[in-house]
Amino acid sequence: MRIKKLTISGYKNLNLTLEHTSEAIAVIGNNGSGKSNLLEALSIIFKNLYLEVNNTPFNYKIVYKTSANQIVEVSKDNSQLQYMLDGTAQVSIKEYLPKKVVAIYSGEEDRLWRKCYSPFYFEFIRDINKTAREGIMSYNHMPQMLFLNKYYWHISLLTLILSEAEENKKFVKDVLKINKINKIKFTFSDEEMYGNYQDSLALDFVKSINHKEEYTLQELKDLFNDKGYINNDIYSFLYILFTPDNKKIIENIEILLNDCLTVESLSEGEKKLLLLKSAFEFAVQEDSLFILDEPDAHIHINNKDQIRKLIEPYKKNRQIILTTHSPTITKSIHNDELYMMDDGEVIKRKEQVIIDSLTGEFWNKHQQSTFLSSDKPIILFVEGNHDKIHINNAYSKLVDDYPDLDFEVFHMNGASNIEHIVKGLYTCELYTTKTYLSILDDDDDGIKVNSELSRKTKDMPLFHTMTYPKKKINPNHKGGFTVENMFEFEKYSEAYKKAVDTFSFELKSIKNISDNITTCAKAVLASDSDNFTTEDFANFKFIFQKIQKIKEKYQCLVEEKQNLIEVYFNEAKGVYNITDQRIKLLAESKINRNCTQSTPEKYKNQRNEIINSLQTETNDDFITLKEDYNFDSPSGAAKFVNGGTRNGLTSWKNEDGIKLRELLNE
Repeated sequence: MRIKKLTISGYKNLNLTLEHTSEAIAVIGNNGSGKSNLLEALSIIFKNLYLEVNNTPFNYKIVYKTSANQIVEVSKDNSQLQYMLDGTAQVSIKEYLPKKVVAIYSGEEDRLWRKCYSPFYFEFIRDINKTAREGIMSYNHMPQMLFLNKYYWHISLLTLILSEAEENKKFVKDVLKINKINKIKFTFSDEEMYGNYQDSLALDFVKSINHKEEYTLQELKDLFNDKGYINNDIYSFLYILFTPDNKKIIENIEILLNDCLTVESLSEGEKKLLLLKSAFEFAVQEDSLFILDEPDAHIHINNKDQIRKLIEPYKKNRQIILTTHSPTITKSIHNDELYMMDDGEVIKRKEQVIIDSLTGEFWNKHQQSTFLSSDKPIILFVEGNHDKIHINNAYSKLVDDYPDLDFEVFHMNGASNIEHIVKGLYTCELYTTKTYLSILDDDDDGIKVNSELSRKTKDMPLFHTMTYPKKKINPNHKGGFTVENMFEFEKYSEAYKKAVDTFSFELKSIKNISDNITTCAKAVLASDSDNFTTEDFANFKFIFQKIQKIKEKYQCLVEEKQNLIEVYFNEAKGVYNITDQRIKLLAESKINRNCTQSTPEKYKNQRNEIINSLQTETNDDFITLKEDYNFDSPSGAAKFVNGGTRNGLTSWKNEDGIKLRELLNE
C-alpha cells in the first residue's frame, strides 16, 4: 500500500494534513510535537477498520493506493463513516485494507499495545486451534495487527540464521557480528498442551522438532528442508507456538553463538536491528503498513545508517512510517520522505524548504525542525555552541533580574552563517512573528557582519544585531573579543591551565599545540560555567539589557499590529489602522491607470502628482506601485485606486470578503 493523503483532527493535539508521494514517511519533531500521537491515531484507525466498527474518537480522512493501483478513501466526519474505491462509494472495503499493520516500538511503553494490538493478539490465541490444514497461508495466519518487541528476539534470530539468502547471511555476520552458531536448544511444554493446537500445521511443525532438545544449525536446516518448510512458514509457526502466555508449546529458545554468547548478549541496538530485519523479511508480505517508533533508539551512532540500508529494499511494497531523533538517519532520508511536526501539525513544506536552503550546510534537519517549532518570541543567533552554553547558563543565574525574558538561542557555526540566515529570513515570509538578535564576536569577521546587518536591517524593527560589548567591559582589551572574554580573566586562565595539564604534546607542531590547547580551554570553560556563581556572569547583563529593550519594542509592535487590519480593493492591498483611521496602500498594489469620467480635473492633477512622486510600473490598464503610500482615510485610498470617488468603508474588504464597515462594527 501507499498512503497518499492523511488528515487527522481531534485526537490529542493532532490537527494535521499530510500529503505523501514518496516511498516512506519519516516524522521528526521535538518532544510533545505529536509524533507518537500520529502513530497511535493510525493504529486506532486501522484497528476499527479491521473490526468494522465506527467508534474512532476523532475525525479523519485517509487515501491510499493498493498494490493493484486501486485508490481507497476512508473518511470519518463525526458519526458519518464513508468508504470509496476508485471514486465509487462502497459498503465495505475490508478486502482492500492492508494485509497487516505491524508496529515495532522502542522501550517498555505498552499503552499502544493495550489500546490497539492486544485485541487481535488475544483473538488469535483464542482461535489458535482453528488453523486449518487446508490452504493455509502461513504469513496470513498471524494477527492482522501485529506488535513486535523484545519477546520476539529469539524467533527472529532463529529464522534469520536458518535462511540461505546471501543478504540475510551477510546481515547476521556483518551487522550482528555472529560468526558461529554453537547450538540451538528448545524447551518444550508438556504434550497436554497439544490439545490447544488440534488439526494445526503448527502442531505438525513442533512434532517434527520435538524429538530432542538440542540441535546444531545444520541439523535444523536439514530437518526443515526435508519437511519443505520455508522461512516464512518457520517464522509464522514459531510465533504461533512461542507467543501464547499460557498455551505455549515452545517455552524457550536458546541460541548459543560465538562460543559463549546468547541473544541477550547482543547490544540493544543489534537486537533492534534484528527485530526489524526479520519483521521485514518474514512477518508480512506486500501491501502492509509498518509503524516504527524511533527504530534508531539504543543503536550506536556508527550503526544508525544500518536503519536506512535495512529499510531501503522493502520500501517498494510496504508502507513504512517511522519517527526518529537521529540526525544520522534523517540525513540519509530523501527530503520528500521527511516531515517535521510541531504541536500536532505538519510544518508547511514551503517553510521546510526555505530553512533547508538557508541552513542546509550547517544545520541538520533536527536543528531546522527545532528552529521552525520554536514558540519563543525572541530568537538569538550566536556564532558557536559555547556562546549558546554561556548565555543560557548566565540567564539561569540572572533570571531574577530579568524574569520576563523569553528567548531561544541557536548557534550558527560562524559569523558568515549568521549573515546568511538573517538575510534569508528578511527576504522570505518566515520572520514576521518573531524578533531576532544576532550576537557576534568583536573581531574582524564579527565587526564586518555586524556592520552589514545593521545597514541592511536598519528599517526592519524585528531584526537587531550587536557584538560582545568590549568597550563597556574592557575598553583597553586588544584583539578579538569573544564570549570567553565576558568572564573575568581568572576564569579563562583556570580553564587554560586545566587544558595544558591534560593535553598530550607528542608529535604535534607548535601551531597545532597552540590551537588545540585553545580549543580545549574553551571547552573546559563551557563545562565549568555550569557551576559559576551569579557574580561570575555579571558582564552578561549587557546582553540581557539589550534583549529587554528588544522585548519592550517587540511588545509595542505586537500591540500596534493588533490594531491593524489587512484589506483589499480590486487588485490593491492596504493596511487599515484602527487607532488613527489611516490606511497604508502597499507596494505591488495595482491602481486604475485612468480616472473615471466624472472625476474633477483638480483631483486628477493631485492624483498624478502622487503617482509621479512614487516608483511605479505602467501597462495599458494598470499602474503598479513599487512603494507604500499613506492615506488619511479609507475613502481617500479607495478613490486613489479607483480613479474616482468610492466609499472606502464598503470598498475595502478583508480576505474573507467582509466589508471594512462590518469589521469595525464587530
